[in-house]
Amino acid sequence: MRSRRSVLHFGLVAAAMLGISPPGLLEINKGGGRVSAIDDQTRSFTCTWKTRTWTFRTTDKTAYFVGSRRGSWSDLKVGAVVRITFHRLGGERIADEIRINGT
Repeated sequence: MRSRRSVLHFGLVAAAMLGISPPGLLEINKGGGRVSAIDDQTRSFTCTWKTRTWTFRTTDKTAYFVGSRRGSWSDLKVGAVVRITFHRLGGERIADEIRINGT
């Protein structure tokens, strides 16, 4: 009979081999820069910092903050400086939290 610990270990190894992130074990990343493009149709935006550019997709669960108050998708503007907490899903960057600092 296997111990609970070895069963858990086996499950995590199997998930890693299959490229699956078990709930609660998502790799959280942080990034930021200046918003250079917004796509209202796909609810995604492009952020540029120095010479690098990244595209982020938002979901219904994305939290927006403008300073210390809660914000929304409509607060995101081209030229705004943002800090983003995100995770990867497949090849996409999914924004979990967007802090909008202004232009």
